[in-house]
Amino acid sequence: MEILIESPFQLVDRKKESIEESIRELVKHDAQVTQAQVYFKTFDALGEENKCTAVIQLHVPGPVIFASADAPSDMEAFSLVCDKVERILRKARDMRNDHQENKDITQMS
Repeated sequence: MEILIESPFQLVDRKKESIEESIRELVKHDAQVTQAQVYFKTFDALGEENKCTAVIQLHVPGPVIFASADAPSDMEAFSLVCDKVERILRKARDMRNDHQENKDITQMS
């Protein structure tokens, strides 16, 4: 699996390694992931301090899994978006398993 990380600011190696490890943990929920893209964006909201947006795209057979989250720091945003993607992957896996169980029951009848 290929992991691409893009950001408008410099990420130290320690952060890159942490991001890659977190993505590998997510892939345990769906072994069909072929590519993961992680993007960071920064913006100044009017009247607010700087914020960071983290975006994850996972390429799997079927629709691309996409999620984003905002937080004051890059790693906080990344943690939030990882939680979102994990929920999406679990839900997709549960739906596949339920579908497979229903298919097996129908074939037995």
